[in-house]
Amino acid sequence: MEHKRERGLKQLPDGRWQWSYKDPEGRYYRHIARTKSEARAYLEKVHTQIREGRFLDRKKEGKTKFDVAVERFLEWSSLHMREKGHQTDIWASRYWLGSRYFKGKSLDKISGGDVERFRQELALTPRKRNRGGMKKLPTGKWQVTWSIKGQYHRHVVATEEAARKKLDKALAGITEKELLSRKALDEVLGRLKRLFNLCIEWGLCEYNPAGRIKLFRVDDRRYRYLTQEEEEALLEVCTPYLKRVVLFALHTGMRKGEILGLRWGDVDFPNSVAIVPASRSKSKKDRCIPLNSVALSVLNEMPRSMDREAYIFGNTAAGKQENIKRYWNAALAIAGIENFHFHDLRHTYASRLVTAGVDLAVLRELLGHADFAMTLRYAHLHPSRLREAVAILEPKLQFSCNRENSNLRPVPEASVTT
Repeated sequence: MEHKRERGLKQLPDGRWQWSYKDPEGRYYRHIARTKSEARAYLEKVHTQIREGRFLDRKKEGKTKFDVAVERFLEWSSLHMREKGHQTDIWASRYWLGSRYFKGKSLDKISGGDVERFRQELALTPRKRNRGGMKKLPTGKWQVTWSIKGQYHRHVVATEEAARKKLDKALAGITEKELLSRKALDEVLGRLKRLFNLCIEWGLCEYNPAGRIKLFRVDDRRYRYLTQEEEEALLEVCTPYLKRVVLFALHTGMRKGEILGLRWGDVDFPNSVAIVPASRSKSKKDRCIPLNSVALSVLNEMPRSMDREAYIFGNTAAGKQENIKRYWNAALAIAGIENFHFHDLRHTYASRLVTAGVDLAVLRELLGHADFAMTLRYAHLHPSRLREAVAILEPKLQFSCNRENSNLRPVPEASVTT
C-alpha cells in the first residue's frame, strides 16, 4: 500500500522517515525520524517556529549568552508584567548577572550544578548590595573589601582564589538578620526558573537547568482576621472617609489599590456590580464583584460625580487618594488593634464567607484568585464541609457486615449509633 506523499516527508528504504525544510534564509535541512508521525510532528513544530519568527538554527541554539537572554527577558517583562512585577524582575536580574556561575556563559553551558551553587551563594548574600567585592590591583594582587554592621574591611591577597576564599569566609560571618529573607530568595530563584522556561519557548535553549532546584518556601501567610469587637472599635475611631473605605473593603473583599482606583464608570448600579478592569486587576483579567446593601449604601453616601473617570474614593482635588496609610495607622493606634494590616480586611471578608458555609469555588471567584491554592488557605475555617460531603453517601438503611452472617441484613433502628 502506497503512502500518501506529503510535502517535506519521505520514507527511506530502511523504513525510517526523512523530514526536510528550508529556513527563512533559504538554507535546506534534512533530518531522520523513526516513524512518519514523529517526522510529521517535528516538521509541524519547525514550520510553526518559522511562522512565528521563533526559528533558530540547531547549530546556533544554546549559544546565546546569559546576559543577552536576561536582556530579552526584561523586555518581555516590561510588556507582559505589571510595573511592580517588572521592577522585581529587574531587581532579581542584578543577582543573576552578578553571579560568577552565570557571568560570560552561554545558556547551553549553564548546568543544574551552577544554579545550585548560585542558590547557596544567594543564601549568604547580604540584604544591601555592595557589601563585599573583589578588585584586581595594578600590581597583580587582589583587593577584598566587605562591610559588616557598618564597619568596612579591606585586605590584599596574592591570588584570585585566595581573594574568593577570604570574601566567602567574611560574608559567612554575617548574621541571619543581615541576609536576604527566604521570601526574597524565592523571588530571585522563581524568576530565574521563569527566565529559562521562556528561553525554551523562544528556542534559545533546550532544557531548564533551574527546573529541579528547590525553593526555600517559607510559609509567611497571615491568618489575622478582624473580630466583631475589633471591627466596632475600629469603625468608631475612623474618620468618615476612612470608615466608608473600611466598610467597603469588609463587604467586597477588594484590595486597597482596587478600592482607591475604583471609578464611577466601573460600577453597574442597576446590577449591583463593581467591575475591576484587567488593566488594574492583579490577575490581569476583568473582575466582577457583587455589591451587597452595605457596599451600595457606602457608594450612595459618596458625592456622585458626572465624570465617569472620576475616582469614587478620591481626594478633595478629585485625584487618587495616596495618604490613606496615615489615617489607617492612627485609627489602629487609637482603637488599640495590633498586628493588623489593611489587606487583612480582605482576609476577614473571606473568612466570614467560609464560616457562613460559602463554597470555596465561589470564594475563589469572588476574590479573583488565579490559583486555587490561594483559596485553600481558608479551608480550615469550614471543616464540617468534608463531613457533609461524605454524609451524602450514607444509605437510608444501615446494614450489618458481620462475618458470621452470609447475607447482609438491616440493622435494627434502635442499635444504629449516630
